[in-house]
Amino acid sequence: RRRSKVNRVGMCGVNGKKFPGIRNHMQKCIGDVYADMDLTCETFPGDDQVNPKAYEDAAASFKEGDVAVIFTPDDTHFAIAMECIQRGMHVMVTKPIVQKLEDHLALAKA
Repeated sequence: RRRSKVNRVGMCGVNGKKFPGIRNHMQKCIGDVYADMDLTCETFPGDDQVNPKAYEDAAASFKEGDVAVIFTPDDTHFAIAMECIQRGMHVMVTKPIVQKLEDHLALAKA
């Protein structure tokens, strides 16, 4: 953000109750170590919510050309990646990208 390369940072999961701990960890490992680091991030769902479909709200809030990095259980990769791709976002997915060949081909075609 200091170099105007990154604007919004979002974090998405199922259980928002985990986000305060994650933010504390980021502060300890990054914010307290490096000067002038803006660790502000939006979270989906909110800190007091549980929502298995929070990725839909997150993807809807970002713009075409934004990036989604998907670190979720393997069986959720396809639905989340496809949602983001259909919204014009770039995606990076941890391996395995998907569990079925037909899902891989569908993502490649999208």
